[in-house]
Amino acid sequence: MPTPVILPSLGPSIEEATLVKWLVPVGAFVQRGEPLLSVETDKTLTDIESTDEGYLIEIKVEEGSTIRLDQELAVLDDRPAGGAAARVSALPPVTVAPPEPAAAIFTSPVTIPRQTVAAAASEPAELAAESAPTGQSHASPRARRLARESGVPINQVQGSGPGGRVIERDITAFVAQAVAGASSASMRPPMLKRSEQSRDLPLSAIRRSIARRMTESAQGVPVFFTTAKVLTDPLTEFRSQLARARSVQVSVNDVVVRACALALQQHREINASFAGDAIRIFEDIDISIAVAIDDGLITPVLRNADQKGLIAAATEIRSLAEKAQRGQLLMNEYQGGTFTVSNLGMLGVESFTAILNPPQAAILAVGGISREVWLDAGVPRERGVMRLTLTSDHRAIDGAQAARFLATLKALLENPLSLVV
Repeated sequence: MPTPVILPSLGPSIEEATLVKWLVPVGAFVQRGEPLLSVETDKTLTDIESTDEGYLIEIKVEEGSTIRLDQELAVLDDRPAGGAAARVSALPPVTVAPPEPAAAIFTSPVTIPRQTVAAAASEPAELAAESAPTGQSHASPRARRLARESGVPINQVQGSGPGGRVIERDITAFVAQAVAGASSASMRPPMLKRSEQSRDLPLSAIRRSIARRMTESAQGVPVFFTTAKVLTDPLTEFRSQLARARSVQVSVNDVVVRACALALQQHREINASFAGDAIRIFEDIDISIAVAIDDGLITPVLRNADQKGLIAAATEIRSLAEKAQRGQLLMNEYQGGTFTVSNLGMLGVESFTAILNPPQAAILAVGGISREVWLDAGVPRERGVMRLTLTSDHRAIDGAQAARFLATLKALLENPLSLVV
């Protein structure tokens, strides 16, 4: 008998996803537990396994469509379908919402003359054919989806991501150049004032999630900020000694995360969440680490961070960050953190304030190391300095508690040998 394929729950805060690819063709037999389709949420790319077995006789949702929880996606049956019944069925008219007018330039196929495409490319056609990545495996899921929606041949796009990978901004840049070339090659466009010239980028799933969650955090939570300066010369020397002794590269961010874990052991009130009629203190110290990806950021979680040594923590953080860049994080690897570290120091940012990552009660913003003149026993001396700013939910954390936590964190970072004892 026919059995519907339903989109299962993908997490407590995930209400919709994008169907990226069907992994089994219509007419094939599907085993229970076999990956059936691949979906992209606002966080990662996930394969959905079949909960039943049978022949895939009908697909009701096309690749690239937005799907909702409990939506019927396909039909399995214990008998194969024959002839025309094995083809993909037509979609109901209400399954996919029409694109918004502001995104029309990307959601309608772009017809580009061959000579225009060549002119829009940044290199000659022969060189581009040699250097451009070929195949969808060299493109991020968001880039593949936008390329399909825009009618762009993805194998003609030069990637700017890691290893030449095609990412979303490469597709939008290709479309913008092609449209500009096509316009100039035909008739002169109407003159516009500079202020009227603009380009709308459709929101990806992750950007929609960031916009919603950060708006809720900024509007609904009373926060305050506390900043401390950390002298980093001992930290810099410590990292150099570690690299020489063990040939291990440990980043400043790794050291900060390790120090936060030990400081949270001493200040459990920071490892908390406001729960309406109570302040929830978490027993486990699970630190979320902000990682920039193609079109936003994601926060993989270092579980039980206080129980991991510096080298082990650094190795796991590096592995999580690489999986985040590839869109391969599992749900339990980015949900459920109790405290967040966000570091922009490697991008030349001296200091900043971060927005809370709800429902956590605190997030630490880490700036870069700069050189400043300090008085050392009355003698001016240049020292390395790093600024740390803690954003706190004032419903759960008071100013004195935040100050004591930062004092402990500062002491640990200025005496980095304490992080490996």
